[in-house]
Amino acid sequence: MLEEEVHEAHPDPRELGEGVDQLPRDEVDPPPPRPERDPALRPHDRERSAALLSVPGATAIVSRSVNFRQIHHVAYVVADIDAALPLYTERLGMPLEVREVLADQGVEAVSLAAGRGHVELIQPLDPGCSVGRFLKRRGEGLHHVAFEVPDIEAALAELRTAGIDLIDRAPRRGLGGHLVAFLHPRASGGVLTELVQSHY
Repeated sequence: MLEEEVHEAHPDPRELGEGVDQLPRDEVDPPPPRPERDPALRPHDRERSAALLSVPGATAIVSRSVNFRQIHHVAYVVADIDAALPLYTERLGMPLEVREVLADQGVEAVSLAAGRGHVELIQPLDPGCSVGRFLKRRGEGLHHVAFEVPDIEAALAELRTAGIDLIDRAPRRGLGGHLVAFLHPRASGGVLTELVQSHY
């Protein structure tokens, strides 16, 4: 669902959640040299590896566990969910699915149906939480993109093995009870990226 904010150029690990401050900074440690592609990979895997290799700090990955089925949702930060909802429910015709306060993250969030995918709206309840700081710095707008995976633990294990920087090294509960985990923005082109294992 949601979590840490993305700074304008390089994210500040101190504001990206527990454990992130131990991750290497691009300014301190240069990215490792690109590894050679594995000729044994299937063409589909080679294409996905090539895409990852274009990101500083990424290494080759065999995308057998990290099977992105589809975009699960896109999430927007809003200052007021009640004020934002009519645009999506009335004018855009997106049914409201879930509305929940996530006290541990200091936010309230809703999920709206958009075809096979979803749109999330996130309102910070605490201006000092990561989403509150994001709103103050960046204003309302896109916060993260989430991809659905069939096995989030296997996906995280493969990403760790591939050297991809993670915010969450283990899955946790997200909006609606899904299991979620976040990749560090510097591992995905500066965009906060979430993995979601849906429970339905």
